[in-house]
Amino acid sequence: MSMTKIATIAVLLLVVWFGFNNFSSKDSAALRVIENDIDVLSKAVRAHYTRKGSYPQTLEELENGFILKVPSDPYGNSYRYSIAADGGSFMIEAKTNASD
Repeated sequence: MSMTKIATIAVLLLVVWFGFNNFSSKDSAALRVIENDIDVLSKAVRAHYTRKGSYPQTLEELENGFILKVPSDPYGNSYRYSIAADGGSFMIEAKTNASD
């Protein structure tokens, strides 16, 4: 599965989760921030892969020439980042609300 598909699936899962929870306008704004952050981080991870031939071990590695600073989600939590066991893909996730 391509990295873009994984990022898209993660965002769609967030949309579905928020939809089932009757999200407010505040939640809607938070979802837009999460969507944008995951897109920016995914592009930076792919750029790292293109330039260095491997995925970064942590998102913080992206601060060395790919992004200025790794953002926190709208609730102040870190995004979750993982690399598949085979090293062929990655996933970036966010909590769906402040209490997750």
